[in-house]
Amino acid sequence: MIVCICNNITDKDLKYLILKTGGDLDLIKSISGAGSSCGSCLEDIVKVIKDNIDESRDNDDLGSMADSRNGNRRKGVKFP
Repeated sequence: MIVCICNNITDKDLKYLILKTGGDLDLIKSISGAGSSCGSCLEDIVKVIKDNIDESRDNDDLGSMADSRNGNRRKGVKFP
């Protein structure tokens, strides 16, 4: 579903960015442009962040534990 019409940002894009930024709204806006044009989607962006922030923290904790056990470092993926 498209959340930010001005910048064609979907909820999937936002979920990806939440995982990568820890749900930092300013960083998400800076990377994607979502919410930075007309601003009418900001409430929806905040809702997606709130709905997904706990999940991203849980996933990050699990990933960090797995990485530390294996001695591996995760490679960063840039938002397209």
